[in-house]
Amino acid sequence: GKLIDYAQPIYVCREDPHSRQSTIREIIQRANSPEDWPQILIFPEGTCTNRTSLIQFKPGAFYPGVPIQPVLMRYPNKIDTVTWTWEGPDAIQLLWRTLTQFHTFCEIEFLPVYHPSEEEKADPKLYARNVRNLMARALNIPISDYTFDDCKLMTFVKNVHLPYAASSADIEKLRKTLRLDQRNPELSIVRQEREFNDRNSYVTIDEFADRLQIDAEDESTVGLFRIFLKNSNGTVIDFREYLLLTLFLITLYTPKLQFVEALFQLYGVDGRVNRERLYDTLKYLVRISRVDVDALFFASDVQKRGTVDFGQFCAAIEQHTLQRKLQKNNDPNNLRLG
Repeated sequence: GKLIDYAQPIYVCREDPHSRQSTIREIIQRANSPEDWPQILIFPEGTCTNRTSLIQFKPGAFYPGVPIQPVLMRYPNKIDTVTWTWEGPDAIQLLWRTLTQFHTFCEIEFLPVYHPSEEEKADPKLYARNVRNLMARALNIPISDYTFDDCKLMTFVKNVHLPYAASSADIEKLRKTLRLDQRNPELSIVRQEREFNDRNSYVTIDEFADRLQIDAEDESTVGLFRIFLKNSNGTVIDFREYLLLTLFLITLYTPKLQFVEALFQLYGVDGRVNRERLYDTLKYLVRISRVDVDALFFASDVQKRGTVDFGQFCAAIEQHTLQRKLQKNNDPNNLRLG
């Protein structure tokens, strides 16, 4: 509100890339201005964590290439009532728990001013990494490769009730390491397979690598495969589970209908799904009852075959409010179902 305005802050909308660039320019302008601006206070992680490690610092604070003063905060309390993260107690619960304590301790430590080297001035990400390492050593905690965007992705996947939500960021990174994101072979796999069933879906790591055309001995392949193992001694995974989450990640930031089309191939036989599978196809994207799905199914199944294809489904929703919802992008910045 007005009190914040009086502090002359630099506002940023984390979901808007144009806002981010404007923020960086404003930080650079203030940091190098001859006018007597107050110091800029920045929380470089860009989100809240449980303080057991430092996640990646956003580079915005480091673009000006000017000296900064790292500040550490510690809460040496017996009971943690201040951790507010993407999963766990909400802000109101934490406020109430904090108020029920006789006192809450907070320590603030100002580290010496950090003067960047020429290499750090030329590379804001290097500057950010080095400052993070310094602060982690002072706090005696490890660093983590997770970012705010990773937390946002995991929250989004969790909210739509897909399996392996906590591993979604790791899956995305491993796919990039293996360059699967450049080919997206999963899309071709679901188009070419007539039907996915128990007989052809349980795969070993060699079969997994062969389907994706990657090296079975690559540590990233092994890491990706192990995410989907049901137990540490297992040797096979359900390839359908891998495809479900991967297809969701591939179709992010595109109209939701693209994910629906891919699931028709994954769940159907020759691209045709029955009534139950139509519900499974839609439940990750929109709030819809089984009664409404049944009505859509019967409207789509004009030939009374007991199954419908993607084209018939699209024709049935032309005048339905569902079409507008499914034409929206599947965007992690919108944490609610349509």
